[in-house]
Amino acid sequence: MGRLAELFEAAADGVFPPTDGVVEVVPAPPGLDLEAIIEFTGHAVVATVLPADEVLAHHLDAFGGIVSPDFQRWLAGPTGEVGCHDAVLVRRGIGDSTLPIRH
Repeated sequence: MGRLAELFEAAADGVFPPTDGVVEVVPAPPGLDLEAIIEFTGHAVVATVLPADEVLAHHLDAFGGIVSPDFQRWLAGPTGEVGCHDAVLVRRGIGDSTLPIRH
């Protein structure tokens, strides 16, 4: 499991990264042609194919700096586009669903 998946798994259990202003750089999910910025309270993750040192050279914090428009445009690259900001909510299921299981 990659770091991004670990963070989402932990968040589903109510465990969040420290509010430390740190920006982590992790590999982009395999098979997806995208870059992503994931923000927790005071901690952020940039999922990218770019080298970590290039991302961190911008010296942005996780208290809002990492989502600055200039950084988003840089991360998207000259031919990329900046999409919308979405909220990702995770929670463990309670195990009593009547929905059919899809395989």
